Amino acid sequence: MPNDKKVITPQLICLRSFFALNVGSYYAWDGHINKAADFLQEAVRTAVADGNLYLAYLTMGQLGYYQRDWGWLSPAVETFRQALNLATHAPISGWIYLGLAQELALL
Repeated sequence: MPNDKKVITPQLICLRSFFALNVGSYYAWDGHINKAADFLQEAVRTAVADGNLYLAYLTMGQLGYYQRDWGWLSPAVETFRQALNLATHAPISGWIYLGLAQELALL
């Protein structure tokens, strides 16, 4: 008798984060901004839960830029700031600082 119990492995959690990032990006490009935001936030949550802070950081940066494009200025600033809190190496943070500076200039 096969075991019907589902096992969530670390690889599946990482794939779920990566999948949610890609689906969220698709929805963003297709104009479904609420669905996009939901999937991107799910990607961040699962990446953080998995300890994959780099994927969470990249996803938060992407979400911040989408939020800016959608006119969600205050949420974009908060997202960029949260991404900077995850950054472990300053050189990779340049694009986040740029997005944050652009948002603060608009507020």
